[in-house]
Amino acid sequence: MQWRNLPYGFILAIAVAALIFYRDHGNDEALPAKQIAMQMAQPMFGGRAIVAAFTGEPDINLEAYTLDTGILYFSMADTIEKEKVYAMSTERSAVRFGLNSKGETATSSVDDPLLMDGYEYREIGRALVAIPVAALAVDEARTLEFYVHGMLFDPTIGELNRVAQREGWYLGSLSIMYLDQYPFINHAAFVVHDDPALNRLATRLTAGAATEEEKAQRLLDFVTAIQYDRETGYLARETIRNPHQTIISNLGDCGNKVILFASLLEQVGIDYQLIYTGTGTKVNHILVAVEGNFNNHNGMAYTYPGGGNYFLAETTATGFRIGSTQLEEPFMRSGQPFLIQESGKDGKILDAATGKVVDYF
Repeated sequence: MQWRNLPYGFILAIAVAALIFYRDHGNDEALPAKQIAMQMAQPMFGGRAIVAAFTGEPDINLEAYTLDTGILYFSMADTIEKEKVYAMSTERSAVRFGLNSKGETATSSVDDPLLMDGYEYREIGRALVAIPVAALAVDEARTLEFYVHGMLFDPTIGELNRVAQREGWYLGSLSIMYLDQYPFINHAAFVVHDDPALNRLATRLTAGAATEEEKAQRLLDFVTAIQYDRETGYLARETIRNPHQTIISNLGDCGNKVILFASLLEQVGIDYQLIYTGTGTKVNHILVAVEGNFNNHNGMAYTYPGGGNYFLAETTATGFRIGSTQLEEPFMRSGQPFLIQESGKDGKILDAATGKVVDYF
């Protein structure tokens, strides 16, 4: 993509997905379209896959969504039929195609870029289309299909928008304070406990499982197969994806994967706790402890003071087997932070070393 004279309000990606979606729009009839457009405009959070599922064409890309004018700019191969493009809009007359220097609808070339709304588009051999977000054809009951590691994830547009608006999340306090260090993110706040799309996925993943332990392992297998996001995993500031975004983008660091795994466990009613750990006094890693009767061959288990046996599940280790897999750098070592957080909204947090309750920030 090559644009000139980009406006200040131009958006391709937003760093913190949890905070960008509209909440109070009254009776805004275009709200569903605005919400799905915001999701399509975020490559880091699965935007390209959402565009492909929404348009039904893998070779249509959303190049820009200008918030100040409310216009979506799509590029596409010239082999895509115009009728498919018109079908993306509720108003045929609202669809505009980029023009070359002769004022003709064409594809871009090096010497003759496409012109539209004061911008130049120079991607060779592709057409450019503008559709107002208010005219985007959005049916919230429509199902979008994503296949991740051979498993179907099929949220409706309404379900995608619902989770993006933070419905079904636990929320509560967003930060935890440990000792005197800077507060760190309360990942339990982002766990989704109520979502039909995740419920359908969890049901597919656990079909035929004979025990709760087998269900938990199948859910973990799905999560560990998701690619580890090294770009965000080593940033000083964490990037949070909601469970839908982690699945659709097939990408996540330890925090994103823990949120997804916990959300899937919620769907099948398996209890869990979140474990915050790290090195020295610094908390810089998170994993999940699953309640159950797994074999404890790796020593990564504990009995919670309130009752129940919990076994650690490392979501970033591909193929990790609960109770069996040995790690090169094991957790639960002396002198290591080990904070246990009960599931749910603002669940109690215990410092395993002292037994003291850790406060939310």
